[in-house]
Amino acid sequence: MVGSVLFIALLFNALQAFAEVGTTLMGRPILNKHQAYAFHRPAALWVAQIWVDLPFAAFNIFCFSLFVYFMTGLYRNAGTFFVFYLFIVIGYACMSLFFRTIGVICPDFDYALKFASVVITLQILTGGYQIPYDQMPWWVRWIFWVKYASSIIIN
Repeated sequence: MVGSVLFIALLFNALQAFAEVGTTLMGRPILNKHQAYAFHRPAALWVAQIWVDLPFAAFNIFCFSLFVYFMTGLYRNAGTFFVFYLFIVIGYACMSLFFRTIGVICPDFDYALKFASVVITLQILTGGYQIPYDQMPWWVRWIFWVKYASSIIIN
């Protein structure tokens, strides 16, 4: 049960981070104009966005984690709750940065959404929860070790 709660909590917040693809692509014309006028480097904007978005996301994830953790009847201890919360925040931050990277790399909104949806589907299927590692085909097992949450879900 603990593995399924952790999987669903990580999945829910990873799907929340999926919106970063659109916001990254929507801000691209402004970023290009700033870069053309040499106002600041694009990396400065991305670092600033991380620091600005993280407290808001952390508060949203705290509210989500508070309900999920205690409704599912997990071990009622402050230490274990904050470890659960920390894993969810780190997972959200990783997926948010991953989707922002996809938004930066892809040339068009359609390509970015297609690529991001394929990647998130592969991460869900090969996370070790739906298809156990022992039953995965040999040609797909490498995806299991690439992801950030695979060792958390299995252990």
